[in-house]
Amino acid sequence: LQLLITLHWYASGSFQLNLGEIMDIHQSTVSRTVKNISMAIASHRSDFIAFPTENEITEIQRCFYDLANFPGVIGTIDCTHTPIQCPKGEQAELFRTR
Repeated sequence: LQLLITLHWYASGSFQLNLGEIMDIHQSTVSRTVKNISMAIASHRSDFIAFPTENEITEIQRCFYDLANFPGVIGTIDCTHTPIQCPKGEQAELFRTR
């Protein structure tokens, strides 16, 4: 139930008070639950998040360059807006808000 409460809160972006009303629990319980479950999930971050090794960096950079002619890339994060100098020419729109 605690995991479901937390996942619902992550997915909805709703206020904890509203979620508490839906689940028939107090907002402070939602708050503690979200904090505890989030900490439990974060404690496993090293199992899933790692910076690439030197050899991996070289291979990743080569692959990104081969794929998109994009030099120096060593990783990406989905749904993250990063300001770049927009390239000119026919493909400029491919890079807008990407």
